[in-house]
Amino acid sequence: MTANTPLIDSEPSHDEVALNAFLKWEKEGRQHGYDLRHWLRAEAELRSLKQKKTEAIAKPWPPAPATTRTLSGNGKQKLTTDMKRTTTVKPKPVTKTTASHPARPAVKTKR
Repeated sequence: MTANTPLIDSEPSHDEVALNAFLKWEKEGRQHGYDLRHWLRAEAELRSLKQKKTEAIAKPWPPAPATTRTLSGNGKQKLTTDMKRTTTVKPKPVTKTTASHPARPAVKTKR
């Protein structure tokens, strides 16, 4: 696959363009005589959005790892954003009993 290979179809469907053009027509006050202008703007806008989605999908993952940079002035280093994700499990909270005496063991009686 090359960098120019589209991953999704960049052409909007007829229904997508029609809906977008209709919404533009309504937003601009339903003026008659501008149907071609609305259609062409809607088509160009949808193509642009689909192209951006294609480019976003084509970006390599994971992004480059974090690097350190030296700050100007005091010479301290600052770590840039790190893309590592971790999951921690929180322990269940310990509940204290409110009984006035400790639990008594069960006593078996013989009969």
